[in-house]
Amino acid sequence: MVSFEHLKAREIAGKSVWLSVPQVTDAARLKLLPATDANPGYQNGLLRMAGSRLRKTAARGAKSIDVEQSREDDRLLYARHVVVGWEGIEDAEGQPVPFSREVAEEFLAVLPAWIFDRIRIFAMVPENFLNADEPVVDTRALAGNSGSGSSGS
Repeated sequence: MVSFEHLKAREIAGKSVWLSVPQVTDAARLKLLPATDANPGYQNGLLRMAGSRLRKTAARGAKSIDVEQSREDDRLLYARHVVVGWEGIEDAEGQPVPFSREVAEEFLAVLPAWIFDRIRIFAMVPENFLNADEPVVDTRALAGNSGSGSSGS
């Protein structure tokens, strides 16, 4: 019989990674769990919110889902189930802010959409969690800081 035990190492459930977010501060890093079905809390919350959103959309007779509302739902879900720690996050006076779920809700609620979307996209890619013990750098963000004139997308 052939063994495929080695594939268990490719499982991402329960793994977290650090994502550098230099768009916030030079030292900002968020510790993230996957925003996939490997994270049951996130997945269940997403399904609940999506069901509610679909019912409201159908009641209005609308044909499409509101992308902005989807982002706002994710801000709450990420604070509760995806962002599990941080470093380098500061308040308006430049003082370090200790991580808590409540403060994460406040932080993600005011984070500009383009920065939050970078975090969302990163957390949705399972491959980003395979090397969970290695620090992760948002290379697209750093490419824009290289001085070469190229822009990351």
